[in-house]
Amino acid sequence: MKLARKNLMALAVLGVASVATSSQAAIIFRDTFNTSSGSENINFEIASRQTGSAVSGGPISYSEDGVSSGITRNENWQTQVGTTNLLMASTVDSGNVYPNGPSPYLWVSPNKNFVTSDFILSLDMLATGGTMRSGLIFGSSSQSAKSSVTDGIGISFSGDAYTVYNNTVSIKTGTGNYDNAAASVVFSVVGSGSDALVSLALDGVTIDLNGVTAGTAYTRVGGFTSNYLNLQVESTVFAIRNFDNLELDSSVPEPASLGVLALGGLALLGRRRK
Repeated sequence: MKLARKNLMALAVLGVASVATSSQAAIIFRDTFNTSSGSENINFEIASRQTGSAVSGGPISYSEDGVSSGITRNENWQTQVGTTNLLMASTVDSGNVYPNGPSPYLWVSPNKNFVTSDFILSLDMLATGGTMRSGLIFGSSSQSAKSSVTDGIGISFSGDAYTVYNNTVSIKTGTGNYDNAAASVVFSVVGSGSDALVSLALDGVTIDLNGVTAGTAYTRVGGFTSNYLNLQVESTVFAIRNFDNLELDSSVPEPASLGVLALGGLALLGRRRK
């Protein structure tokens, strides 16, 4: 049966489009922070909390740290149970407001360098009163990096405002209801092994990191050579920030299938022209 040239073109375009929208997605690392009871040990019941290909050989432990002397650090990061199982960071420890030192900074990080291309990173952040700077970092070469000084990408919340950093440089600021409400953070990265396109959604709303009409993604020149994940809090007064559902997924298009369909469509068009 003979097909008109415009129909062949349509078939080729539709075939490529259908494969372009499909992808092979898989969970690399997920931590629900769900535990049977509250614990001051960040690694409590990690085997039951975690899933994904990165934990196929066993769960991934966390490192944590603070910068104040005289304070039991691990009491600042606690798994909590109740209506929502989560990870809580508190600036109160053993009755003392944390920290007493000059650099009010706490961090916790999985002991894994998640070097991967084309990934989606998500985290739920829930404030429960007070004021605190808190954030999420990825693509860093250090587990202890702050969002404003990391060599990766970081987002930092303070009250109702947020700032997105790349290599210590602020690339986006904005406001929203982030102080006493949940904030769902989703970063999407394409081409992380070369120049990477970084997209961000907050509470399901796409944030324009580019600032031009050409698109909303930010181009990270050189991509990422490391990918440590880091949760952080920073405050000189009493405050609590809750974290939940840390997840890293792969999202890899199928270029081989794309190429086959594209070439097939072009071949059909070429034969039709003859």
